[in-house]
Amino acid sequence: GSGDAAHAEAAMTIRLLGQFLRAGVDPTPALKTLNTALQLQRNENGAFPAVDLLALRKDTGHAALYKYGAAASYLKHHGRVTRYVSHSLPVGLQEAADTPEMQTLQLNKGDTVVLVSDGVLIEGDEWLQNLLAGWSGDVDALTAQILRESEQYGGKQDDCAVIAVQVENMPTKNSRHV
Repeated sequence: GSGDAAHAEAAMTIRLLGQFLRAGVDPTPALKTLNTALQLQRNENGAFPAVDLLALRKDTGHAALYKYGAAASYLKHHGRVTRYVSHSLPVGLQEAADTPEMQTLQLNKGDTVVLVSDGVLIEGDEWLQNLLAGWSGDVDALTAQILRESEQYGGKQDDCAVIAVQVENMPTKNSRHV
């Protein structure tokens, strides 16, 4: 969605999910609880937000990508771009028993993960995959470039969001973590 109602719904969703995660609830039960809460609310304005959550363990590089109706996400690893898609409905529209789609990733130093909202990808994502494959700058510049280029492909007709994470430091095999 777009506009004030969609923004308010997204802000509430982020706030609730953040509270669950900060309280130590694992992502899968946190997302299932959020889905159930939004089902019960039966959003009167019809705005059901997509959720795209990257849970990363910085000490190991193990990551999980959780999706409820979210646009594709991308991993750049050694110059190669992998696309991760969601086939689920937005949060609040999934069946209560359904778990969010989850894909595991092993991130290494130099890897970049990009999460975008559907407003960035109005006319497909080949341009984004090409941009990411050739990118070698920092993630702040990357997010700005994605937003600029998305306008050429119909972006900004809807709300747009881009988050990029680049893994800079990973522990060596011989290091110990306490």
